[in-house]
Amino acid sequence: MRLQPLGSLSRMDHGMPTSRQRAWLVLFTLWSGVLGGGSLAAPPVEPIVDRIDAVFGRPVVFPIRSERGRPPSSVEVRLDDGRTLVGQVQWVSVSALSRPCGQPTWLAQPLELRALPASDPAAGTGIGSWVLVLRVPMTGSGQGFWIEKAHYDPNWLPDPRRLASSEGGVAPAWSSPLTAEQINDPLHLRLVGPFEGHPLQGWRYELAVHGLVPGEEFDPPEPSGPVTDLSVLRAEVEQSKRQFEPLLDDLASLERARWQVALARLWKLDPDLSVHVRRALVGALDTPRGVLPLWRVNQAQLDDLLEALLRPRSSDEQRVRHVRAWLESLEPAVAWIIDDAGIIDAVSGEPRPTIGVVNFERTPVAGWARAHDAAGPSDLTPIDPMVLATMRGRIVPGFIASGAQAGPGVEVRVGRWERSLASIGVVITVAPPGFALGPFRAEWTLASWLAMDDRAEAGVARDQATAAMLFYGTGTDAGVEAAQSTGPSPGRTVETWVLYIEARIPDESRSPAAGMAGPGLPVDDFVEAWFGPFGSPERVIRIHSDGRVVNAQTGQPAPGFGVEVIRLSDRWVARLPIPADLIEPGGLLRIGVLREDGCGMRSSWPRRLLPGQIEPGRVAVQTRTWRGYETRSRLRE
Repeated sequence: MRLQPLGSLSRMDHGMPTSRQRAWLVLFTLWSGVLGGGSLAAPPVEPIVDRIDAVFGRPVVFPIRSERGRPPSSVEVRLDDGRTLVGQVQWVSVSALSRPCGQPTWLAQPLELRALPASDPAAGTGIGSWVLVLRVPMTGSGQGFWIEKAHYDPNWLPDPRRLASSEGGVAPAWSSPLTAEQINDPLHLRLVGPFEGHPLQGWRYELAVHGLVPGEEFDPPEPSGPVTDLSVLRAEVEQSKRQFEPLLDDLASLERARWQVALARLWKLDPDLSVHVRRALVGALDTPRGVLPLWRVNQAQLDDLLEALLRPRSSDEQRVRHVRAWLESLEPAVAWIIDDAGIIDAVSGEPRPTIGVVNFERTPVAGWARAHDAAGPSDLTPIDPMVLATMRGRIVPGFIASGAQAGPGVEVRVGRWERSLASIGVVITVAPPGFALGPFRAEWTLASWLAMDDRAEAGVARDQATAAMLFYGTGTDAGVEAAQSTGPSPGRTVETWVLYIEARIPDESRSPAAGMAGPGLPVDDFVEAWFGPFGSPERVIRIHSDGRVVNAQTGQPAPGFGVEVIRLSDRWVARLPIPADLIEPGGLLRIGVLREDGCGMRSSWPRRLLPGQIEPGRVAVQTRTWRGYETRSRLRE
């Protein structure tokens, strides 16, 4: 089998990581640089990148290929001064990290890397790349090297510790752009946690949480004063006495050093520009329920920025110009529908959607939201940078026969940036057999949120699916009786509006249950039905798969709602008779539903949730019409 460089593997789809992760498969394009020389005869191995970045005091690592078949376990390398080194060939395999129940994540999960010596039988199989590791002594740093008759000139970068200890220092270049409160927010730490210690993305976690200040990565510095050649040489002697450092540690140190050098260069050129770049790399957004990491740039954008900052023959002006253009290429804002019809205009009686917006610009801007065909001026809202703001949109009122079809679009403007969003800006009338609530969609991911694509990465696995329907039927409902002030009557059959819920049990969350043959129910799996205005619900009813019913606003058990729960082997079913006092005057019912399954994965309807968000949006349902006649006599006026 011919082994391919990792970049070509990104075209593979079936059984591979998601599209959010495909950029990671271009693993070794991170080592960019200028290669020189060549030879008539193919060497035993040759680099597969355009430039090799090397850092003083660090191993030189780069991806390779061999025109002679499987590469040898070691390769003889000759420095320009004539000394000979032995480079070690290793195989780095790439695989997707396992996620419990396939939960989507806000940040694209890093891929798992595993290093194997070339002699290992598993080396060269699956997805991955061969790499060559050269441990160049300090006295050999700065030189080119030969592999047989082919010559290569690495792009040598300074040791970041020298930059840190130089006159004046560049420590601000490596500081986190976040406040201490943002860094230590539990939601923020949970979402960035998977990147801690990752060979190629660990630097991003460190920049966000600790700052990227150089530390004692390979050898301890002198007790005081700057790092000197002598201290490095002494450490090399000690290094030879210790166990061979794992390749993945080398990758982590090299990648960290490259970004340390790049950020230091940028800070020296333009400190203000450096701050805005770091915010784009590892920014954060405060929300009412926690801090979301805003790692706004993808792998291709990271590669482009790093290549420009480390390019050996660029002037300072060229670097600054490239970075400014890089920042300007990023979208200046994002907008999304949080709620469609949870707010009713007090004057017109029309549903008004709640729209979330974030301004990524450096200064405050004005924003507004209105219907496409609206004429005249709009209400302006000031929007500060990096703050989650909300606006109330204006839409054209209307009715549709059935289903939550998108109503007229909402035009959103933030400064000079403008987008159109589809809103369910209508009151939905219900007809037999009922109104289907769905599809339930997974939480937003950062990539889909930035793209403002409500359907991207929103799918839920078949064994985690949830379905619901609202219909007018019969049910045993002490809660409805109590709301009608007739007193609870357990066992009495009444006609009422019913929310039917069917929730599949994730395969991975099932556990044996006492007294049951086969799989049981997950430890905690629940659905919440939210009624009334968005932001000020009339009632929140939480139904657990084990039959418990809780008033989520008070946290107290609520058996009076008359909920029926049926447990099956692969799903659980609930019937919730809707208390009559939740039907508003005029027959309007505002409703939204979310589910958290036994794996901890959350899905919701009618809109997706941000991580940490607990309240779903609403749609407005007209209950007065059913089978062509009004049912108001059976409902509270």
